[in-house]
Amino acid sequence: MRKIAFMVKTFEGGGAQRVIHTLARYYVEQGIEVHIFTMYHAESYPVFPGLFFWNIGIDRADTSVEHNYEKIVWAADHAQKMGIEAFIICSTSAPMYEYALEMKKKFSFKILAAMTNAPERSPVTEEARKRRDEVFDVLYSEGAGFLFQNAYERDYFPETIREKSILVDNPLMDGIPASYVGEREKIVVSAGRFDEQKNFELLIRAFAKFHKIHNEYQLHIYGRGHMEKVYKELIGECNMENAIYLKPFTIDIHSRIRNAAVFVQSSNYEGVSNMLLEAIAMGLPVISTDCPAYGAREFIKDGKNGCLVPVENEERLYEALERVIFTDAYQIEAGKESATIRERLSVENIGQQYLDYLESLQ
Repeated sequence: MRKIAFMVKTFEGGGAQRVIHTLARYYVEQGIEVHIFTMYHAESYPVFPGLFFWNIGIDRADTSVEHNYEKIVWAADHAQKMGIEAFIICSTSAPMYEYALEMKKKFSFKILAAMTNAPERSPVTEEARKRRDEVFDVLYSEGAGFLFQNAYERDYFPETIREKSILVDNPLMDGIPASYVGEREKIVVSAGRFDEQKNFELLIRAFAKFHKIHNEYQLHIYGRGHMEKVYKELIGECNMENAIYLKPFTIDIHSRIRNAAVFVQSSNYEGVSNMLLEAIAMGLPVISTDCPAYGAREFIKDGKNGCLVPVENEERLYEALERVIFTDAYQIEAGKESATIRERLSVENIGQQYLDYLESLQ
């Protein structure tokens, strides 16, 4: 396979985008031409030779195939002209899969549907999930493949799709710093979109309680999104303006957090968080909510390199901060786990699994 394409909503921040960028760089290095088709124009990851971006220009107010038909036809004509052999579609909702099915009427290519979040929670409405599930049935009948991050995501779907699917981890991006050795800063860190799914409100409240006893510590949360105002108001209500800081998304986040005391994921639901995996790969002790699709369970050895806590449980999260930060054994075990996860999630390993599965599709 010499020419492949990814389809994603935008290329601005986000875990799926980071995975795509990592895989794209690896494939280009292997001599494969990579194209990225986006619904909307927004880019924050660097472009490099051999990687091509195409914005379809979907109308945000109406994402239906009918309303955007001419744009979808343009995308199909362009992909055919470029000789695209396969589309890897990274989405939990229906529209992009519907676009691909419409494009497939114009020319033949393979489709790989890559689930990037907990399917029973994303998209957020039951109607949207039902629409996605119906489209997946059509994709199956058209010979598409299905990729999930773990068995929990896979087992949401019917047996026909499960039997044709593959489980593949997310790859680690290039350039993640080695495990930090030395005294750690008195900083708790987290990162992600500022939205309801990530539930940073839980982390803010738990840290505020922690800070009453350990006022030398700070909390840094990296990201952006529509909940920023809500977080700032909560920080003010907790009188934490001089201890909790909301920081913008940054490509070099790893160098900024590598010597932090602990990384915390407070999500209500999550596929497998790339930022959590990268924190583990850097040897950071980690705390995560044990949320659907339960991907954190596969990488956190509870009580060793980190802690799992119930969703929406402020007290348990506070207790985990106390335990992980002030128990040296967590730091020692986290350092050991770093090498293991780096080998398991190498882009060479994960990237080849994608290619092998694509080659197996008819």
